Amino acid sequence: MTKKFISIVPFWPVALADSENYFLSPSIVAKKQGYDVSIFVVSPSTKQQESVYKGIPVRFFSSVWELYKNLPTRAIIHCQTSCRYAFLILGLLFFKKRACQIVWTPHTSFGYGFPSKLPFNFFKVFSFMLKRLNRIIAITKYEEEYLQTLGYKNIIYIPLVSNKSGLDLEEIRAKEQVFNLLFVGGDRPIKGLVNVLKAVSVLRKLNIDVKLRVLGTINPSFMKKYSNLILPNIEFLGHIKHRSPLFLNILRQSDCYINNSLYEGHPLAVDEAVEFGLFLCLSDLPTFRRTFGASALFHNPNCYSELVKSIIFYFYNREIGRRHRKDNKEIIKDFSYPQFEARFKRVLKSLESAFLYTTS
Repeated sequence: MTKKFISIVPFWPVALADSENYFLSPSIVAKKQGYDVSIFVVSPSTKQQESVYKGIPVRFFSSVWELYKNLPTRAIIHCQTSCRYAFLILGLLFFKKRACQIVWTPHTSFGYGFPSKLPFNFFKVFSFMLKRLNRIIAITKYEEEYLQTLGYKNIIYIPLVSNKSGLDLEEIRAKEQVFNLLFVGGDRPIKGLVNVLKAVSVLRKLNIDVKLRVLGTINPSFMKKYSNLILPNIEFLGHIKHRSPLFLNILRQSDCYINNSLYEGHPLAVDEAVEFGLFLCLSDLPTFRRTFGASALFHNPNCYSELVKSIIFYFYNREIGRRHRKDNKEIIKDFSYPQFEARFKRVLKSLESAFLYTTS
């Protein structure tokens, strides 16, 4: 008797930040539980047909329809996509065989522009889809509570897996007068980099000695458009390999992490900032407030003056920042792999009673 588990991921390779941990860990857990596991990727542009990840076959499909045609008759199907791929999930519900169980982990931020700003007919379709899913895995407590208020059931909270380094980084920093800021996210508009640059410009005029490092891809057109905001105390480092010696060294040298996104689910860069002892200046988003509460400073991402005030507060109040740091390290203990594995095993177990095993 073979138990089948299909994981559908939005791109390959999955190697952005800690994406590998939370996109691929479910497949590893399922394999350890005796499932016949496959990873499916819809990638119209790729010429690749097959690959292998830690003994798990990875299959590529040129279209969603091709993926549908290759789904097994009986399986647990775990989809990990943002709401932009919602129709892929809906299609699985229509095309799935009776014995298939559908689990969705939406990597998005409910309640902040989605689904309230979508056309009403789309919202009705989306609501229909959620109600028919066998399980919804919420990656934040806010997401879990928000979906519950809308009347959806079968929701389970499983936070993202944060890849702890195991290093003691409490105070491994050079004794510098400069206050080192870290921004991760590149120049995509939703990340709000422009207002971060404006905030640093104001701080410079106020003679607040800060240095900003920007991780992520920056297009030349962005640099040209905002050349008046590119100051000597701002360093653009581009894309740096995750967990490389350079990446870790940048985190060690930083004092304060800035997130200025217009919306987020729960970026693992925040957890890494906590792991390395950085103070947190975060966009005032529900998911962040629900997670970090009183141990971070929050600002309107559209108002750079609020970000300026948060940075100045930590600049002059390092002792309060250190207390916040200690509280945050307790919070992210819940985001460990053993916790994730135990919770996901319970998801698999809960679906097995409604799930007929194949003999192939």
